[in-house]
Amino acid sequence: MTTKLEKILIARDAEIESASGEVRRVDDAVSRRQQKVGELEHKLGSLAEKIAQLAERTRGAALRAGDGDLVSSTTRYVHQLEHEKRAIHAALQEGIQDLSKALEREGLARGELLQARVEKRKVEHLISTSVRSARVTEAAIEEQTTDEQFGQTGRGSWNRGGWPKK
Repeated sequence: MTTKLEKILIARDAEIESASGEVRRVDDAVSRRQQKVGELEHKLGSLAEKIAQLAERTRGAALRAGDGDLVSSTTRYVHQLEHEKRAIHAALQEGIQDLSKALEREGLARGELLQARVEKRKVEHLISTSVRSARVTEAAIEEQTTDEQFGQTGRGSWNRGGWPKK
């Protein structure tokens, strides 16, 4: 038969297991979101570089050559890329917000796990104190029983609270 404290300890173990699972799930979500943000940042950087190259080299060369059609098509293409860049930037901002929320949830999950572990340690301490107290009580009862069996209740006994008189 388990005591109430042992039942509480079992419940705390279940809480720790649940909190650990939540931390793992949130960690996975944080990793995925960090990866997504990294990919979007990379795409945005590549696109910005491509736009800069097109604007400087291709349009500049077309202008020097006097090729109006190439200038016009390059300008349209740059505008399309800038539109794509704005869309990626918006997705990046959304990803950063999602990552921020996931990091906040991760902190909360880790806090819950820590709290569950602290509570478990408190219960373990209560159990050990209770066991120790039961042993001391048991030993005192045993000693009293032994004293009573052997008739040591006279003048110098510890039960009487004093030393034998001379």
